Amino acid sequence: MDKNLEKEKELYRKERKERISKNAKANEKGSSKGKDHSALVSKILTWVFCIVLVGAIVVGTIFQFGVPQKLLKAVKIDGKSYSAAEYTFYYASVYYSFANYSQTYGATYADGFDYNQPAANQTHKDSDGNEETFDKYFAKLAVDNMANVKRYYAKALENNIELTDEDNKAIEDAMTQYDQNRGNYSVSSFLSKQYGKGITERLFRKIVTEQQYVTRFRDVKTEEFDNDITDDKINAEYSANKKDYDVVDFRWYTIDIDTDAADADKAKSDAEAKADEFIAAVKADGNTEDAFKKQAILFLDKDSSDYESDKDTYSKDGATILHKTDYATISSSVSTDAADWVYSVDDNGNYNRPAGETAKFSTDKYVYIIYTLGAPYQDNVKPVSVRHILCAFSTENTGATPTDEQKQAAKEKAEKVLQSYKDALSQSGKEYDEDAFVNLVADNSDDTGTSSKGGLIENMINNDQYVAEFEDWAFAEGNYAGEARKTGDVGIIETEYGYHVMYFVGQADEPSWYTTIKDKLVDSESDKFWEDFDAQFSEDDVQTVDWVQNKVIAAQNKLHSK
Repeated sequence: MDKNLEKEKELYRKERKERISKNAKANEKGSSKGKDHSALVSKILTWVFCIVLVGAIVVGTIFQFGVPQKLLKAVKIDGKSYSAAEYTFYYASVYYSFANYSQTYGATYADGFDYNQPAANQTHKDSDGNEETFDKYFAKLAVDNMANVKRYYAKALENNIELTDEDNKAIEDAMTQYDQNRGNYSVSSFLSKQYGKGITERLFRKIVTEQQYVTRFRDVKTEEFDNDITDDKINAEYSANKKDYDVVDFRWYTIDIDTDAADADKAKSDAEAKADEFIAAVKADGNTEDAFKKQAILFLDKDSSDYESDKDTYSKDGATILHKTDYATISSSVSTDAADWVYSVDDNGNYNRPAGETAKFSTDKYVYIIYTLGAPYQDNVKPVSVRHILCAFSTENTGATPTDEQKQAAKEKAEKVLQSYKDALSQSGKEYDEDAFVNLVADNSDDTGTSSKGGLIENMINNDQYVAEFEDWAFAEGNYAGEARKTGDVGIIETEYGYHVMYFVGQADEPSWYTTIKDKLVDSESDKFWEDFDAQFSEDDVQTVDWVQNKVIAAQNKLHSK
């Protein structure tokens, strides 16, 4: 399957999950909220309504050729012709998606596109390995996107799909966004400066409305597939492939291989011998977890300049332990042999690796030592979601040991923020108010990674991905069934980063393994439906007017060179 189509599907799934989560939350509150539509990389999610942020990329005046773009026909899809103006919008949307992703995450995550350089001066390899300039690549994606939207929109109408109030609000929000940022320009003039000549307010509304219909249609179909997935189907998938869903706890330690050594084989052999010594020492000391942790410190390089800091690190219990790690993670982080060893089964398919077994696994750079804490298991803990406001000890040097003054200042700030939240509750008379907490995040949180999302950390599992104090609070100090923590709980905790004002959002309805399988089965059904739908069309059903397309490309290159 085409890798860009795969990306489209993955992006749609990600956006769909976020939207479903928001809708569920809105339903709980009895209110409706608009969607968060952000620019996407690679082949744009054509069935996802996507707003390109105004002013994200500097734009200039586009090359204008004689006949008005709205009269020129650039693309014919399934026998119907579409204007150069509409094609211009789709091309610009592709460009902005790549450029925004390149600007935010770097060229590597935008298929190699550097937004600082003209698209015509950069090359991309197509699915056959042939090089083409990015502007030509964008042109192809724009045509594909148009075809998808037009076909899915027609199918949506055929299926009598109707937009919801939320859908209509999203459309109006898009129009309002441009109206609020147009300055002295008319909306149509401002849109033309953003996307290219010929993009009017009327055409923009038409395009985003069609895309919203497509999104609604896909959501309706996905809901149908979701309703078809029964517990029996989920349990059958688990039984057939439980290795893909179970997790395991273990301790590990790494021995570095001297990759600069003249004799590489000897360097690897020496590291493996050191690993054997480590394992023997653990067994000689009782083969316990404490023995493993003790050897982790004793085997540190005492001549290293980092010895003292490493010693301090490995004196903590969490330095060598990994909780709830799946097969895929072990396979990618260590090796497939290591994953197979940990997840070994007997002739009946039952896991047979007991606690207290140790083995080493060599890679090019490291020798990994794994000490099992038990057989893999089905994790039935339900994920939780929290919000937090970080009052950092220091925003300049986060790795430095905070002074007493810094700690006190951070603590006082956290207490003040929490009191502000409680005051808001007193004024509203509510038992808890998530929106009131969110309103405090932007002006008070030093966590740049979550502040733009209202401090939200969604679907946490207690697998050591967060500092211990954070997980302990989220999971009610070790009550992993989540019974002691309820929606609206607040508190203050201290971590190595500062003081966190915490808000408990809630717990998921099902454990991670269950939702993972259900999502997988839904995606499989969805993929089959849309692949069958796409199969009725051929490449010959789409034709472009080359000279018009080339004019659009040239005009877009000029627009984005400013």
